[in-house]
Amino acid sequence: MKVLIQTSKSVSLSEVARQIAYVGEKLGHVIILNRSYPSRDTIFSIAKALVLIYPPSPAYCMHWFLIYREAKKELNGRVVYYTTIEGKPKRLAFPQWVFRDVEFIANSHYTAKMLQSIGLKVKDIIHHGILSEEVKLASYYAKKYENIIKSKFKNRVVFGTVSDLLPRKGLDKLIEATKMLLKKRQDFVVLLITKKDIMPHIQTIPNMFMVCEFGSRDHTEIMGFYGAIDYLIHPALAEGFGLPVLEAMAMGTPVIHAWYEPLSEFSHKDANLTFPPSLIRYVDTQEGILYEFHEYDPEDLAEMMEKAIDIKLKHKDEYEDRKAKVKEQAMKFKSEELYKRIYQHLGV
Repeated sequence: MKVLIQTSKSVSLSEVARQIAYVGEKLGHVIILNRSYPSRDTIFSIAKALVLIYPPSPAYCMHWFLIYREAKKELNGRVVYYTTIEGKPKRLAFPQWVFRDVEFIANSHYTAKMLQSIGLKVKDIIHHGILSEEVKLASYYAKKYENIIKSKFKNRVVFGTVSDLLPRKGLDKLIEATKMLLKKRQDFVVLLITKKDIMPHIQTIPNMFMVCEFGSRDHTEIMGFYGAIDYLIHPALAEGFGLPVLEAMAMGTPVIHAWYEPLSEFSHKDANLTFPPSLIRYVDTQEGILYEFHEYDPEDLAEMMEKAIDIKLKHKDEYEDRKAKVKEQAMKFKSEELYKRIYQHLGV
């Protein structure tokens, strides 16, 4: 079957689309993965089945709601709208026909709950996953990068993060937490995969370094980075899933993050280092979605970073146990199995 997988140029959604395409090819389908903006006629001339991977944003994705409705007729129901959301959709932003005609597949129980809270239809929940074959390949990069990192930062605990300056990504909180911790100790570094515009914010912080630009590396190399560091810090305040947390765990790297849905659906609470948010607030960016921010004090993050340093330096058996547990947990979420269900919903 010829299947068109249509998504945006977003790094995270593109990665999910790539993995779904990979699984489809393994199942014997002809996959067309497209990140541009094709016309309606182009879509229906090349596809026998259609997978749409977009957020349910009425401000930006109304066109795809319409395409979904048409595809149900043109492709005899062989269409899936796979989605994620980082907060509450605003009911009044959606026309009534969307509630009637569009059925979503959610990437988390959290996403499903948010959509259903205003009456949108959710027909399944399929979590994101990791490709086990890529985990093996990424281990090669992990060893290579670890040698480089350890030679440069001897006797220091190495934290890493993949983030940018969007408010919901929480990078500003990580910067503040790092400054706090530097007043107490110097036996750590924080390596950033981020955007170039972050440099003015970190260039005066001696233990923070940008290692490459966000979105510029092959995904397997990013997985290798996760495997080479001692801990991943995921400072995000809002998530629809939180794929970097799962990917780092798959590489055997414990993660520091705030404990909230949907991270709590797949993270290992005991083996990772987690802390509760102090409050929840909603931010309206005029996209038809109220982003759900799980706020926390940077001091809480700094405290968890200090605990992580002590575990790594003073309790090596505990650290190795945490590594084994997070990897075991992550391997329960294999894309090769999870994304088969996308094609089952297509009926192909």
